[in-house]
Amino acid sequence: MYFDKHVLKPATEGKQRLKLAQFDYGKKCSEIAKLTEGMSGREISQLAVAWQAAAYASEDGVLTEAMIDARVADALQQHEQKMEWLKAEGTDPNKEAGKSQRLPLPVGTAV
Repeated sequence: MYFDKHVLKPATEGKQRLKLAQFDYGKKCSEIAKLTEGMSGREISQLAVAWQAAAYASEDGVLTEAMIDARVADALQQHEQKMEWLKAEGTDPNKEAGKSQRLPLPVGTAV
């Protein structure tokens, strides 16, 4: 889904500089899905945006499989660090990682 939105669609519309190297996109997305299991939707969305940024920052605007793999490795390392920090805080990463903390509302605020 994110790959389609942030990479395939911009590459095929031809309106932007983004191009995609030839490789098996379905297979690559299946591999990434297995690797990113447990990551939040936000983390995965940021990963897709990182792929897009990598292509735009490249000299020829082509997103390669190696570039995708490098960004996935970075995202996995960041996720692992996040989980370590949550454990160090005494927070259960499985219960709290996806929850945002709510701030108290000012008195008289309608919900």
